Amino acid sequence: MPKSVFTILGFILLFLGVLSIVLSIVGTNFIFLSKLEDFGRLPAFVIKCLMIVIGMVMIVISMSNLKEENESYDD
Repeated sequence: MPKSVFTILGFILLFLGVLSIVLSIVGTNFIFLSKLEDFGRLPAFVIKCLMIVIGMVMIVISMSNLKEENESYDD
């Protein structure tokens, strides 16, 4: 997969995670994420936080150039 796909997926996960936490504070949920609340409030919150963290990791990894970093260690 190209790097741009991972970047876009990372931003989508990050955006959905942040927005779902904000919406849960207000008292509403996304329809497609409403099943998370069946597990309870704390597990749903942890899953939403994991969405944010995984999105950030995907963005950072897709933006980094690992080939150049590995070549600099070979010298």
